[in-house]
Amino acid sequence: MPYGKLALDQIDTSGNLTIAGGLSVQGPINSLAPSTISASTTLTSTNILTNNTFICSGTTADYTITLPTAVNNGGKTITFIMSSALTKLVTLDANGTETIDGSLTRIMWAGESCTLLSDGTGWYKIAGKTIPIQAGLYKTGGDQAISSGSLTKVTVQTSIASNAPASVLDTTNSRLIAPRPGIYTVNASVRFKAVTSASSYEAGVYKNGTNYNLMSRYMTSGDWGAMQIIHQISTLAGDYYETWARQYTGSNQTLASGLIENGIYFTEIPQW
Repeated sequence: MPYGKLALDQIDTSGNLTIAGGLSVQGPINSLAPSTISASTTLTSTNILTNNTFICSGTTADYTITLPTAVNNGGKTITFIMSSALTKLVTLDANGTETIDGSLTRIMWAGESCTLLSDGTGWYKIAGKTIPIQAGLYKTGGDQAISSGSLTKVTVQTSIASNAPASVLDTTNSRLIAPRPGIYTVNASVRFKAVTSASSYEAGVYKNGTNYNLMSRYMTSGDWGAMQIIHQISTLAGDYYETWARQYTGSNQTLASGLIENGIYFTEIPQW
């Protein structure tokens, strides 16, 4: 064996390391099982030294994990795995004014994971998995009358194509609520049911109760006219989206129940 080098001989099934030349390190190596977190927790540098992998579970409430300081921990890593059974959101909060890839916090949810590396001043993601949040609500429970001349919110009651936490789907207020900041592709759509008069009809996507964009089309009597607005929109956690409609016939017109064209949908574009 060349001077100054150690040759790895074997790692046995118990995790013990043997190096050629008679040196044996009794282990096992990396034998600690991941720790489980299910409520708000503050981690310290000791956690990095003893066991730096955590499985996050919980179904009671959203919670926050405060990271150890990155200072004096340069080159060290910490890993978080979101359990597939997790039904709440987990916020990773950097210590004090430290950041995680430039942000004070990062919000994670079921099935996601990340490994963070300290550079001595902050944390940076070097591995992991992000699952884009997508959700949709569409109209059921009966047709909806849209009065002439005034914008009316489309009532949506039923989830479709959703993999999001339940807090995203606000069926009481007929809206979708973004669970974390980012860029979302938002789709607002309506379909009128056999309109009785030729006129202009409108559909709009509303962000936080304010008209974000409105489109219109002319329909003739008997049309089942559909309209769709799709935008990529910069979104903060807690921003919400709704679909609104308006028409100008002078009498009520109807949105059909049970059609996915009458709904509000969004899909997150992963940024982390």
